[in-house]
Amino acid sequence: MKGAVVVTGATGFIGRGLVARLAGEGRALVALGRRELEARDGSLERAFDGAGCVVHLAARAHRAGSAADFEADVALTRSLARIAKQGGVRRFVHVSSVGVLGTRTRGTAFTEATPPAPREPYAHAKWHAEQALQGELAAGATEWTILRPSMVYGPHAPGNFARLVRAVQRGWPLPLAGVRNRRQLLALDNLVDAIVCGADHPDAARRTFLVADAEPVSTPELVALIAQGLGASARLWPLPATMLEAAARATGRGRMADSLLGDLEIDCNALRSLGWQPRVAPREGIVQAAAASRP
Repeated sequence: MKGAVVVTGATGFIGRGLVARLAGEGRALVALGRRELEARDGSLERAFDGAGCVVHLAARAHRAGSAADFEADVALTRSLARIAKQGGVRRFVHVSSVGVLGTRTRGTAFTEATPPAPREPYAHAKWHAEQALQGELAAGATEWTILRPSMVYGPHAPGNFARLVRAVQRGWPLPLAGVRNRRQLLALDNLVDAIVCGADHPDAARRTFLVADAEPVSTPELVALIAQGLGASARLWPLPATMLEAAARATGRGRMADSLLGDLEIDCNALRSLGWQPRVAPREGIVQAAAASRP
């Protein structure tokens, strides 16, 4: 794709991985962090003018943000789409979340045809941002591509992956040995490959794609792989999953129950049809990611 690639959220976990990849390929690159996105001096308009692609990773809110924070994320996406259209950007790649479809699957994998069913403010904001983007770019030459990744892991990943790493590092006993679930996560390198595919491939225009590793892992496997990477012991002990789920929901931790106990199976055949392949296998990628946290 001709023209520079503009990356918003370039200083975040995913942004750093993407910027390193693009720089390594010698692509013209404009990296924007929070300060640049909040500027009111016309610098955004200048950065977007004539760019080949915008990859939108930035979010002002995290999963625990307020309603106002999430509304700001939606407004930011709409504003950036408008600036991209005015600047003649060819394609706008928006990185959303598979959480738009829900927090768990029940026997049937998520596909692009699965109706949206966000269950938490963060996922609702992602869904509303997708709609804002498509509405803003419904007319005009700027194409959009939406990626919905699963939970992303890699060296020094934040969020749930970091919490599990800390739990294993501290030797906390985890009552997860009896869990028999299937969850597809996503290696950072696999997501970066998907973003590049979404930016470059002509058939990715005006389409939405799910992104996940090829193989699922169970939660006990995930903990064991993290322990392997850390050179530590996985202190897993059995407790019936039904009891764990009931206890989690009774204490207001339903989302944690979904992420640790439920299935999350994802069909990525649509993206595979464009030539993308998840080259990092979870059983190697998770070990390597955890190893980066060793003292």
